Amino acid sequence: MHRFFKISIALLLIAAFLSSAPLAVQAAVYDPGTEGIVSSYYHIDYKKGYILGVVPGTTAAHLLSVCLPSDCFLSTQRPATGALLTAGDHSLTVIVTGDLDGNGAVNYDDLKAHGAAVLGEELSAAAQAAADVNYDGAVTITDYLQIKATLMDLGSIQACGPKNTDDVDPLILLSPGANQVWRDVKGAVSYYCDTPSVASIDRYGTVTGIRTGSAFVYARDSMGNIISRNMVSVIDQPMTVSLGTPIRVLTPGEELSLTPEFDHPVSPAIIWSSSDNDIAIVNPDGVVTAKATGYTTITATAANGSRAQVHVKVTLTKEGIFFDREVYKVKPGNYRYPKLVSYTVDMDSEILWTSSDPSIAHVSSDGVVCGVRYGDVTITATHKETGLSASCTVSVCDVKQIAFTFDDGPGGNSVWLLNYLEKENIPVTFFLIGSHIDLFPLTVVRQAMGSNEIGYHSLKHQNQLYLKPEQIKEDFAYSNNRLKELTGREFTLWRTPGGNYDQQVLDCVALPHILWSLDTLDWQSKDADVIYERIINNSFDGAIVLMHDIYGTTIAGAIRAMDALQDAGYEFLTVSELLARDGVPAENCVNYFYDN
Repeated sequence: MHRFFKISIALLLIAAFLSSAPLAVQAAVYDPGTEGIVSSYYHIDYKKGYILGVVPGTTAAHLLSVCLPSDCFLSTQRPATGALLTAGDHSLTVIVTGDLDGNGAVNYDDLKAHGAAVLGEELSAAAQAAADVNYDGAVTITDYLQIKATLMDLGSIQACGPKNTDDVDPLILLSPGANQVWRDVKGAVSYYCDTPSVASIDRYGTVTGIRTGSAFVYARDSMGNIISRNMVSVIDQPMTVSLGTPIRVLTPGEELSLTPEFDHPVSPAIIWSSSDNDIAIVNPDGVVTAKATGYTTITATAANGSRAQVHVKVTLTKEGIFFDREVYKVKPGNYRYPKLVSYTVDMDSEILWTSSDPSIAHVSSDGVVCGVRYGDVTITATHKETGLSASCTVSVCDVKQIAFTFDDGPGGNSVWLLNYLEKENIPVTFFLIGSHIDLFPLTVVRQAMGSNEIGYHSLKHQNQLYLKPEQIKEDFAYSNNRLKELTGREFTLWRTPGGNYDQQVLDCVALPHILWSLDTLDWQSKDADVIYERIINNSFDGAIVLMHDIYGTTIAGAIRAMDALQDAGYEFLTVSELLARDGVPAENCVNYFYDN
């Protein structure tokens, strides 16, 4: 009864608006194309020869790119109701939602024509299709009120269609069974979907894909008025965004233009952000400007929620070749492996090595330095192809060396640790969980970019003694491939969860297996002070320290300990460097640890 009363009042309002129109109410009905096909973005009715669901403001280029053959031609650069889209001998009439008069916009002239149609006046076939704003197959007062409310409140039909940003339609892109929350709908108290066989939406605005096709979801206010609409496209594979190379190197003041790539014909609106605007900023067009040395993450977020990231390192210079540290320490009779770095030069080319005084420390043709007697020498590496060179100091002295290792990562606290390591130029060894690589890809890139060593710690932290050899091999191969695809590096060591192994387990992975000398039990105490004390009170030359970078308390205790150990004369090495101090690199399928 109340519903009938509201509709009657609305009809009287329309009659007052159109005083010359007859009072008889007749809905103009058309076939929305159930025998045609539904593209991923627009409804294409081949029976009627329509392309439906085009939002006002859509460009011709965008319309042609999303779902049509490359040989299509549109008669206008700004689609309007009645415009023709042709491909060879075939053509489609473009229907712009709400654009009854065919001028490419939605205004009060369209509203007046719509009201007249609701009250019985005839529309052309194309105008009828444009007037069916909610795609229910009929031109009714519901469509009229939606257009009117939109024009009065926002002045644009975009409020009840996908909102355009730079002529790009934001879409909710899903695969069957996937879901996504429809965000940024202010004032919405209820939702519904016009094609529940394609997608559903619950009372919280969560849209779930059901089968491939297109649908629209609607948000209503407390009065039942439609306040916004968005298109849902359910496809076999959700859209993903890529920014190409995951890490870039810039110098202060240098600019980098990032271009997002999509595995999809639609290019949605992108929101750009930088995790540290003091290091580098990014503008709305994806242009990154470096400001100060350090690291930041640039994120491109598409309207459908998918995102891509690149890690930007800002350094004072990126030309030439460099050693990863200025001074390396080595005991007489021990060996060091100075590491060369370049952002612009192929480091696989031949390098010529020289020592300023071989009687103090000599260097082999492959860059291995051996301490002979106390003193300092200069080691020089020359890139034979380009002639570029770099130098470092090797100090032969009674140095104490230690290796910090971190298991179970990466995790949310790993970046905190990395910030400290990069500032202090300290290398550590990370034993990664294979399944975490895809959870924290840029953290892994950052771990691998420095002087750190990357070890394997199982795919999902399983007890390796409980797995079949085939499973251990498959898990390692998968994890190693993901690491290589992401960083270009492979695992060099491994450590089984809990240190549980036997020789059959060791034989499954062709890497040295590493235990530890000092277990901080950080997972047990979760107390930074306790962790710090255990490290300081039990460290010794050659120790391998076990920790977990997934705990904030561990990071806090480890940083304090590293500061104190440096003050006490310790130098930090990776595990492989530590094991190779005697000039014999660690062997595959063999277990190693140092005891005091």
